[in-house]
Formats: sequence, C-alpha cells, structure tokens
Amino acid sequence: MSYCVNCGVELDATAERCPLCQTPVYNPVRPVDRESPPPFPTEVGEVAPVSRGALALLLSAMLLSVSVVCGVLNLFLRTEHTWSLYVIGAMLMLWLWIVLPLLARKMPLLLRIVVDVGAVALYLFLIALDLNGMDWYLGLALPMVLLGGACLLVLG
Repeated sequence: MSYCVNCGVELDATAERCPLCQTPVYNPVRPVDRESPPPFPTEVGEVAPVSRGALALLLSAMLLSVSVVCGVLNLFLRTEHTWSLYVIGAMLMLWLWIVLPLLARKMPLLLRIVVDVGAVALYLFLIALDLNGMDWYLGLALPMVLLGGACLLVLG
C-alpha cells in the first residue's frame, strides 16, 4: 500500500496521482496497477432536484403530525392550561413561514409581510386565550406586532 509523500494519505493501487494534492505517485516496489478498476467513478452523476411541492407536502405532514399528537396528548393528560395551543400555534407559524413561500413563490412582499404579522398576532392571541390575558394582548402585544409590521412595510 502506497502513501502520498506530500500529504500522507493512503493511496489505492490504481492511483497515478494523489487524489487530494495531485502529487505523482512513485513507488518502485509496487508499480501502478493499470488493470484494476479505479476506486472513483469516471462519470459525474447528478442528483435530480426535489420538487417544491413534494417538499411542501413532507413539511406539512411533519408539522401537522406534531400538532395532532400534541393536541391529542393535551386531551388525555389534563393540565391547568391547554399547552398544546402553544405547539399548534408554533407549527402554524412555521407552516406560514416555510411552506407557504415554497408553494407561492411569486407572492408579493407586501402580502408575505401581512401573512407573517398575522401569524405572530394569531400566535400571541392563542397565548392570551390560554392565560386569560386579553388585556396585555390588546394593550401591548398586538400594538407592538402591528408597529413592527408597519416598520417592515416601510423598510421592505
């Protein structure tokens, strides 16, 4: 077995040059084997691109399964708060942030910002529902989200 004198990598018996540093192989005890098949493919292969629809379907199934499992667990494991609303809301936000742009590539920036701001507002609304905190939602959270969305619209 030959080793590269420059970088020290172990070389195949068919190697005429080191595959890493391209240093010529010189081993008088073991000449290059020209009859064995080379260890690396001679043709460059290409992987077919994944369709956006298939990726969107896979991500949707994953997010939906997480939401359903957490919702069912919350039904069977009674607690003081409906904690599954947090998970379901987060999965909905992730769907709107990741999957919707995959499905609607030519969505205008204005509509995308409105959808994102609406998703955050809806998520905070679910939290306010669970904690009986409509006062902080209407007085603090919703105005901050709308102000942030307005800033994005102006800067976007």
